Amino acid sequence: MRRRLAGGRWTAALPLLLLLALSPDARAGDRANARVAATGAAQLLAAGDVERALAAYDAVLATDDGLAEAHHGRGLALSMLGRGEEAVAALERAVELDPEAPR
Repeated sequence: MRRRLAGGRWTAALPLLLLLALSPDARAGDRANARVAATGAAQLLAAGDVERALAAYDAVLATDDGLAEAHHGRGLALSMLGRGEEAVAALERAVELDPEAPR
């Protein structure tokens, strides 16, 4: 069951979550913040908001380029947008960073 926030869809809170996780006040290079933001991006993708999910993944990767799940999610978003070559490159990077991760 999806939760509702302030009368809107629960995904309405995700941009704020992303901003908080990636804000300059967050410790630089903090993997935990990047993971929180990547989770928010994944929720946007699952909700069908592919453009915003891609932008969120790009923001995550700008702060932590070594996060395999962000590259994976970015690859999925790019694929959904019909940007095949970019999708393949992102997915290959995800596998390179974490070859044991389930896909």
